[in-house]
Amino acid sequence: MSIIASLIRQNRLLTVILPRADGPLNEQLFMDEVPEASLDVAHAILVTHSLISLHWPGAIGVEDASHYNNFHACHPKQLPQSGFDNILKPLLARNKALPSMNADVAAGHVDGKWDSSCPSDLVRDLVAAKFNIHRSFFNSSGDMCFCESCHKMSGNKTVYSRGIPPSRYAIPIGWVRIGLKVHEGIAESNEIFKKWHISYHGTTANNIEPIFRGGLHLLKPGDVALGGAAIGVRPGHIPQVISRTNRYTGMEELFDINQIFTSPSIRYASHPAYAQQFIVDHPQRPGVLLGMRFVFHCRQRPGSYKIGHETVGARDIKLDPHFDNNELEWYTKESAGVVLFGLCVQLRYISQRTTK
Repeated sequence: MSIIASLIRQNRLLTVILPRADGPLNEQLFMDEVPEASLDVAHAILVTHSLISLHWPGAIGVEDASHYNNFHACHPKQLPQSGFDNILKPLLARNKALPSMNADVAAGHVDGKWDSSCPSDLVRDLVAAKFNIHRSFFNSSGDMCFCESCHKMSGNKTVYSRGIPPSRYAIPIGWVRIGLKVHEGIAESNEIFKKWHISYHGTTANNIEPIFRGGLHLLKPGDVALGGAAIGVRPGHIPQVISRTNRYTGMEELFDINQIFTSPSIRYASHPAYAQQFIVDHPQRPGVLLGMRFVFHCRQRPGSYKIGHETVGARDIKLDPHFDNNELEWYTKESAGVVLFGLCVQLRYISQRTTK
């Protein structure tokens, strides 16, 4: 299994076919390997994003190989039912979807398009209608529209540097930012708007209200949210530390996914793997569907985070023209070092329903 894992890490395998999990050849394959052998394969899938099909007849949950599900695979002695349901299956499904996602992100047109109109008023109306958020969270002086039309009229550049020492970030072109209040004492005592860097954190519609109710604090797996719910690891991720080569630093590191992830690129932060689209009806145009995507605009304490390469398997596809793929991901365990000062919302036309 260690050889198989090594080949996957080298991006040399798309499909792996193993002998029956309950057969003698399989026992010989594993021999005296440690019980974590299957997790080693899962680690390889996570790191390389190459494997999309794993055939293992006789594995847990598979009674008849003729009805075998390509996404169900594990050794019954080494990975429990929840292991392949929560780890291997989502990983393989994600890997299969990533190439088309990455191509759309690189081209700058994910999930539909927008016209030349300014969507700022519509965004505010939709956020007010779809989410139960107390008005005291908002800071209208921080509102700003970065749609294509408003950006062209503003004359602003696309990339700026902020903080001490300066760090580059791309402004959120194509998005509308709703300003959020930052505690004045925290902002002033830490000189957040003078010294801290700017980053983005993509999220889903389901997480919007809990983040606001929790005081606009981003949580990492293992934290306990307001109300007592434990934050778990998202499907498609392995809840263990992984050894990898950081392509930004060129150094070997133990990569822990139980952290808060941000990016200086809103393109990367809003990647469909992180910020799934929320489909709603257009409030003024019956039959028209809109897609909403959400990213928090953040100030982040310099020195509190590490920089690493993208983890969506983009390889040679440049996801953001303003950044190298090897510098797209920031990660930190310092929750207090990430302050949210804006909610960025992107609107896209999805389709028009057929009405009778």
